[in-house]
Amino acid sequence: MARQKPPQSANQGWRSQTLELERGYSKDTAEILTTMGHDIRFEQTMGSTQSLMQLDGKYYGAADSRRPSALAAGVIGPPRPREVRKTGTDG
Repeated sequence: MARQKPPQSANQGWRSQTLELERGYSKDTAEILTTMGHDIRFEQTMGSTQSLMQLDGKYYGAADSRRPSALAAGVIGPPRPREVRKTGTDG
């Protein structure tokens, strides 16, 4: 199959028309996307997530394993309500 050039409107306003893939994608996937007209560039991890969950009164945390220094830190107990101070002249 001959390489097809994507239409100019394909970038939808992005700065670059290069499609960046994280290194975990297979070369087969990159080849298929290239035959579809995409310019491919492999990059390091492009994002990271840290998540906290409360379940049955306990907190659980998970950090993205793609980032060795990532950390999901929780709290010992539920957050305390903030004190609300009334302001104004009604009162």
